[in-house]
Formats: sequence, C-alpha cells, structure tokens
Amino acid sequence: MRRMWIALLALGCGTTGGSEVRLPLMAGAASEARSFEDEGWTVTIEEARIALGPMYFCPTTSADLENCPAAQAELRGAVTVDALDPSAPMLGELSALTGTIRSGMWDLGRPFLLGAARPAPIDGAIDGHSARFVARAERGEETFRVRAEPDVSGMVSGIAAVRGVRTAHEIAGPDDGLTVRFDVPQILSRLDWEALSVEADGGELVLVEGSVGYNALVQALTATALPTLTWARPD
Repeated sequence: MRRMWIALLALGCGTTGGSEVRLPLMAGAASEARSFEDEGWTVTIEEARIALGPMYFCPTTSADLENCPAAQAELRGAVTVDALDPSAPMLGELSALTGTIRSGMWDLGRPFLLGAARPAPIDGAIDGHSARFVARAERGEETFRVRAEPDVSGMVSGIAAVRGVRTAHEIAGPDDGLTVRFDVPQILSRLDWEALSVEADGGELVLVEGSVGYNALVQALTATALPTLTWARPD
C-alpha cells in the first residue's frame, strides 16, 4: 500500500503485508431523524451533504503519517454523502490488505496534500466545499433558516483534517466492508440556535468563515460529532 496523501501525488511507500482486497464503502445517515429540539426551537434539516475522503486506516493505534507509514486500507479519493439517507448506499471502494486495523484518519473533500501551497477540493467535494447544511428553525410563529458550506482541511500539508480515530477490525477478505454514518442532528445541535435566531432576524442566515457558528460546525465535523464506523458487509 502507498501512503494515501503521497499516493495522490504519485509517490510510493511501503506495505504492511497481507492479501490485496477491495471493500465496499457505504455511507449515509445515522438514523431517519431529520429534526431536533433546541431551547424551544424545532430545527428541521432540509439538506445535509458531506464530502468524505480521502480516508486512511492504520494497523497502529495512532493514525498519522509519522506513526503509520503504510495504509492497511484507504479511499484515495472522496465521495459525496447524502447524510440524511439512512439506507447508506455504496458510494465507493476501499483498497485494502488483509490484516488488523486499529485507527483511522480522513479528510472531507479538501486534502492539504504534501507539497501543495494550500488545501484544495477534489472530486466528491460539494461545489468545492466539505459540506452543505440547510436547516429551518421554528418556535411558535417565529421562523428562520440557516445555510452553511464549511471548508475543512488539515492545518499543515500532509496532515488529515481528522486524525487518530480508534476503530478496531480484522480485515479477513473481500466479504468485509465499511459503513460510515453521520448524525446530522448531533452535528447541528452544536450550534447556538437562540443566538442564530437573533442574527437571522426572521430571514436566512449564511454562516461565514470565522463566525462562531461556522467554527462550531468545523469542530463538530472534526472532533465533537464524528461519524460511526461499522466494519461489516451489509446483508
């Protein structure tokens, strides 16, 4: 296997051993929930799409390029996830080797590749962004809408946006697979909807880079509301 971020630059790396297999990647919503309550506001999620990848899974417990020089499994590009779809359809394939996985790291459609001057979107990004969220909040006769298109990337070239995620699995062969599920109500509950209602003033509020709400979404996508990873081919 080649290191994922270097592989995208067509540079080689070592291998971990094992037999080569290709595993289906499924992704979607954690549940059928499309609304939640927050300080009296009923928030209805109208759109939630998230770019997932590149992804890189390690045999070590600390997934970073320094401690894990070769991938046990990887998604070399990115896929667009409808994070409101609980059916979690197959969106791509992981290139993998049989053996043990203990951790993972990934980007959200905007990797900061080694040698690049800055992060950049790849195929699978949502109009160049890492995600798009649109939600409507209602409380009595009050209503407003929030829209956000966060850009999420590692801070340093060659470093993924999400790192060191523990996930234990033994890849035994091609009957394996990975399902990734995003909990969008959990992600959007990180926003202060009462404060947003004041900013929106009954209209549509766009969360701009650097704002409190925008930063809360970035933190949710990279740390506080990570998706669940299930290693099994669905029946």
